[in-house]
Amino acid sequence: MASPSSSESESTISYDSDSDSSDRTSSDVTDSVVEEGDESATIDVAPFGDLRLLVGTNKRKRDAEGEDAADPCSKTYLVSSLVLCLASPVWRAMFSPQGGFLEANTSDGSREVRFAEDDPSALLLVLRIAHLQFRQIPATLNYKQLLNLALVCDKYDTVELVRPWLPRWEKPLRQFAFEPNQEEWLFIAWTFGDTEIYKELASTMVSDSTTDEVGQCFRSGRLLGNNMPPGAIG
Repeated sequence: MASPSSSESESTISYDSDSDSSDRTSSDVTDSVVEEGDESATIDVAPFGDLRLLVGTNKRKRDAEGEDAADPCSKTYLVSSLVLCLASPVWRAMFSPQGGFLEANTSDGSREVRFAEDDPSALLLVLRIAHLQFRQIPATLNYKQLLNLALVCDKYDTVELVRPWLPRWEKPLRQFAFEPNQEEWLFIAWTFGDTEIYKELASTMVSDSTTDEVGQCFRSGRLLGNNMPPGAIG
């Protein structure tokens, strides 16, 4: 199995816990990251931004009258390309003047880029942190939100950007990491450098996983393979 991508480190920001989270289940720890409201509205992460990110699926659907309507899974974020360049080497390569990444210009002069494969909530969370909007950072994440955040951070190399919040987000969820259907904790731990969980979960999965005749891996009847660290399966 692969090793965690970065070493575990202590946060430079501490938080006081208002209550003991040990009695919660992973489904109890939820928090809405994307604002509710008009699905088609642009969220101004940077009110004077120069870049629009079209995030999520670009599929179209039919409304009640049979007309094309925007998919509610998609979101539009107005951001600062300069902030993105400072926050991520991947975004720097895409959006810096020397990056050569092609975008479409909109009527208001901003550029427009589609991030069709990214989770809107997870990306918005990273964008909020990058734009120093700390008051809008959720106190808790659930398992799915933490996994989506790990996928975004791994893709855009923004782990260090979110690291100060990781202890608070992970603490109430760590106790569920070894339960069935929580196998993607292996990717979460690998991405965020949680060596303790990574090693223990990897060992557990090796001992209680099975392989079928074509080499597919299963744990508790669930096919493994998606959202796993490189080289962890197979």
